[in-house]
Amino acid sequence: MNDDIIVTILVENTVHGRGLMAEHGLAFHVQAGTESLLFDTGQSALLAQNARHLAVDLTQLRAVALSHGHYDHIGGLSAVWELAPNAALLAHPTVLATRFTRNADAPRALSGSAYRVVKSCKPMPRALNSPRRQPK
Repeated sequence: MNDDIIVTILVENTVHGRGLMAEHGLAFHVQAGTESLLFDTGQSALLAQNARHLAVDLTQLRAVALSHGHYDHIGGLSAVWELAPNAALLAHPTVLATRFTRNADAPRALSGSAYRVVKSCKPMPRALNSPRRQPK
């Protein structure tokens, strides 16, 4: 049995390989044996392009884990669901809530209902969703 865990950076602010593209955001592919998950999705479908270039198969994802609901971590979610529609979503129940940014003209929604249409966020099992224990 292979005990290696392979982490491949699919989206990040910089790149060092030919044919890869960078964007503000983050997406890691984690492979452990035959199981794989995606940690965050960057801000666009760029993660799918970089995954193809790096020969990372996103169609076999077991899960997508989202660290938080900012656009640069969940923006590629719809591209992931197209490739791996049966992957489980591991996230806080409010991760897909609508968020806004301020600019000179008016508030602009960054995420929310457009993502909820693609796949709803289900609460995690209690063991994963319980508060951290405080040291005594």
